[in-house]
Amino acid sequence: MIIFSVLLLLLGLVLLGGGLWLVSLGGSLYYAIAGIALIVTGVAVKGRRPIARWAYAIFLAGTAVWALWESGLDWWPLATRLGVFLLLAIPLLFPGQKFQQGGLKALFPVWVVVGLITVSSLAFDQHRIDGELNQDIVTAEPIWALVQMIAGMLMVGVIWGSVIRLWIRLLQKTSVLSRKPGSIRPETCKDLTTLARSPTKLPL
Repeated sequence: MIIFSVLLLLLGLVLLGGGLWLVSLGGSLYYAIAGIALIVTGVAVKGRRPIARWAYAIFLAGTAVWALWESGLDWWPLATRLGVFLLLAIPLLFPGQKFQQGGLKALFPVWVVVGLITVSSLAFDQHRIDGELNQDIVTAEPIWALVQMIAGMLMVGVIWGSVIRLWIRLLQKTSVLSRKPGSIRPETCKDLTTLARSPTKLPL
């Protein structure tokens, strides 16, 4: 839990600092409040106090309300606002030997409801555009794609065939050049010497 508490403290400090700077510019108060909530949770987790779950449950519920207010049931902005905090709640859902179970009955229902809201937002596609495509384009594009695929496969086959033939030739030349001088046997040299001394006739 020490590493988890340090993570919450660092994240809370970052959100608090950025939130205060955003407030000075006239922005939202959420990030500063979220930073304070995470710092309180991190301190409570370090001391293994049950108030950690209560603080995180309130923070998670408030974050869900803020995310729905900002983006509605839109999957991508909603998941980016809630996904990380849903994952950070998982260690708090498992009571340790020295970590009391206080606050678990508050955090678990909040975590389930917020998770269901986030997942259910997949059913609402707010960026969908209804329309109809030109049927000539729809029927022509698959045929053209098939022709391109076949041509590409043939080209790849020709290229690989050339590469394989070149590689075989290089291997053959390498095998001939890599023969050791000692591979010629003495009896072979004797036969060659006899053949050189004997008169031969070349065919015309």
